[in-house]
Amino acid sequence: MTHPAMFVLAEAEPGRLGELARWYAERHLPEMLDVPGIASATQYRPVADPGAEAPASLLTIYRFDTDDAQDVIAQLAARRHEMSATTALAAATVWLGRDIPDDYNAAPRRGEHP
Repeated sequence: MTHPAMFVLAEAEPGRLGELARWYAERHLPEMLDVPGIASATQYRPVADPGAEAPASLLTIYRFDTDDAQDVIAQLAARRHEMSATTALAAATVWLGRDIPDDYNAAPRRGEHP
């Protein structure tokens, strides 16, 4: 069984994605990685279709090194007033989850035959 992860979709204020990305890299990610239970963070930016504009958002996946997701959330809540903030953030959606066990998936993986 794998440890839980926290997925955060952060949407930037119009025209401020670069500022939001800098704040994440320089301030917020180091603060989050200092929280007991958070082992790593990986950040993604959307890729737009040719000729389209990519959404002004960032997806960050925080991997936990504990099964006790509620303890990590409690640690975050206790530190929320100590963490930096930015006005470049328009909205954030947070989702907690864990990998689905291999035996739960009914469909075979690529290259496998039923």
